[in-house]
Amino acid sequence: MSAKVAGDLMVENPTTAELWHNIATIRRAMLVNAFSYLPVQDGSGVWKLLSDASVVKYLRGASTAKDRSEMLGKPLHKLLEGRGIELTVCSRFSEDKNIEDVSKAVTHVPVLIIEKVGNKERLLGILSAFDLI
Repeated sequence: MSAKVAGDLMVENPTTAELWHNIATIRRAMLVNAFSYLPVQDGSGVWKLLSDASVVKYLRGASTAKDRSEMLGKPLHKLLEGRGIELTVCSRFSEDKNIEDVSKAVTHVPVLIIEKVGNKERLLGILSAFDLI
């Protein structure tokens, strides 16, 4: 295999969730693309993952169709503040990280490939177990 570093195998420019997106938009992106996780940059600037399981758990709290509709309209940042949804912490690597080291960190949760720009992180890509097969 010719891949030597994370940048060789990562999916570039991944679809992301934004803090201002409502749950309906995030849910739609997950369904249309068959994604189990979407990268999201939290309020402190750290990239984490939003899981489909977390969205399901949140939406299961609806007792009526009206409740569900209201829940779908809420922005992600409000739900993170109120602990309605939790983000998944994941490993983050630079694109020049050795692929052997990255593959050890990939479990059922993908890893994110980032670059540091000052004290901020810029998302470059995502790498899942599927990408390593």
